[in-house]
Amino acid sequence: MPEFELSFRNPKIRMWVAIVMLPVLIWTPLLIVFTGQYRPLPVVILQFGVWILYSGWLYRFNRKQKKNVDVNEKP
Repeated sequence: MPEFELSFRNPKIRMWVAIVMLPVLIWTPLLIVFTGQYRPLPVVILQFGVWILYSGWLYRFNRKQKKNVDVNEKP
């Protein structure tokens, strides 16, 4: 099993930051400011939606990686 690389050379880390962290860090303060008070439901819905997007991307990425490994192993 290869070691997990915790840097931006790892595509999983890049996509996690791009798909999960940036929208949550941008939209959560905006939701709090524009609603005038902290309402947890819109923030939870946002985070849940973002995690669904990331999970879908991760599933497709892992299938693509597995397909590439299988193709490379065949003679």
